[in-house]
Amino acid sequence: MRVSAQYLLGLGIRDITGTNMMGYASLEQTDAGLHMRQRSRAFIIAEATSPSSRNAFINADIAMGDTGVRRSIISQLSILYSGVYNATNVAFVGTHQHAGVGGYFENLLPQVTSLGYVKQTADAIVEGTILALKRAHASLAPGKTKK
Repeated sequence: MRVSAQYLLGLGIRDITGTNMMGYASLEQTDAGLHMRQRSRAFIIAEATSPSSRNAFINADIAMGDTGVRRSIISQLSILYSGVYNATNVAFVGTHQHAGVGGYFENLLPQVTSLGYVKQTADAIVEGTILALKRAHASLAPGKTKK
């Protein structure tokens, strides 16, 4: 029995570990060393009959998605995949955990415990997330979802 594909599905994962900890808004809280690496996981789903109609969902092991980081991701994806990925079909979210990296936020309050903006951390998140989506894009293959 032949089963036709309902969708094109893609999955990619990549390291986004930065240099410092988000913490719980306590300057006395510190970290040392690395227990587990943080990653971005990209999922793409496209209609098999219309592959250009697609959505990407990116789940990152960070406290929360940030608009500045998301803008950087969308900007780079727009260059890499012109007309394919944009602000209307890419979702970027965090797993909401405080043991992950900090210092990547545009807003002041979340920057307090990381003692300001940490470009190295923001760059690691953006670059790793782009690579996760590139892997997901390259792995697109026919598939079905279960009801």
